[in-house]
Amino acid sequence: MLRLSAGAVLLLVLYASEVRAQIVNPDTPDASQSGSQRQKDTDSPWMVQQKRELEKKRNVARQQDIKKDTDKLLELATELKQYVDKTNQDILSMDVIK
Repeated sequence: MLRLSAGAVLLLVLYASEVRAQIVNPDTPDASQSGSQRQKDTDSPWMVQQKRELEKKRNVARQQDIKKDTDKLLELATELKQYVDKTNQDILSMDVIK
């Protein structure tokens, strides 16, 4: 049960990180915009440049979040391993159960 829980947590964190890491193409028109709005956005090079810069900033922030989440996951996995190493076949730590 413990392996399943740690594995499930790992998969959940990796999935969340992958979702955050997906890059949105700013050149792809939004389906909620009307045709004239899409045309106006594509005509303005300044708007395209601003969108790209904004996406770059968002991607940097996502990368920092992924690194922070990965570091936390490593810390928790290491802590769990230390607790499991302290146990044997007859003794199970309360920390491991939690």
